[in-house]
Amino acid sequence: MTTIDAELAATIAAYRTCEFTTLGRDGTPLTWPTAAWRYDDGTFLVTTSLAFAQKALNVRRDGRVALLFSDPTGSGRPDAPQVFVSGSGSASPCRPSTGGGRPRPTS
Repeated sequence: MTTIDAELAATIAAYRTCEFTTLGRDGTPLTWPTAAWRYDDGTFLVTTSLAFAQKALNVRRDGRVALLFSDPTGSGRPDAPQVFVSGSGSASPCRPSTGGGRPRPTS
């Protein structure tokens, strides 16, 4: 895992959406807009809905993934740089957190 500085972490946190890329069965890159949250440990939580779980299916089959933070609309940072993140992912069920926080993976 790569450590990033506080300014880059703040930039990523300001983004409301990103583009999430997985690989299809035949290896074709597939990209969807989605929401992603970066945890303090540097990992990301990317969401999907039950109605469109293809992202999770693709990650379970091939864990190579990428995130592109490119549209700063709503971030309050009109000069925000584009940020590209790539790595490996895993898909697990998720339950809502209590107290209005962000979702957390199930154990």
